[in-house]
Amino acid sequence: MTDEVDDDAAARILRERRPTAGNRQELLELMDETRDERRQWIASSHPSITEIIERYPRLQDMDTAVSSSDDICV
Repeated sequence: MTDEVDDDAAARILRERRPTAGNRQELLELMDETRDERRQWIASSHPSITEIIERYPRLQDMDTAVSSSDDICV
């Protein structure tokens, strides 16, 4: 993914796009790019699991991204 995509735009794309064979790699890259923002948000806001999934639904349906990390903040 390019550097022009900021965290807000990346988060919006991750919310709006369902993973397909054609965009899976792009979504994984966006998840990687937004990892630090997710960690900061989770650490400072202490959201519920429901809130995390509402904000980052790809954590629920892209099991490769979650299983490839040491924590839920992939």
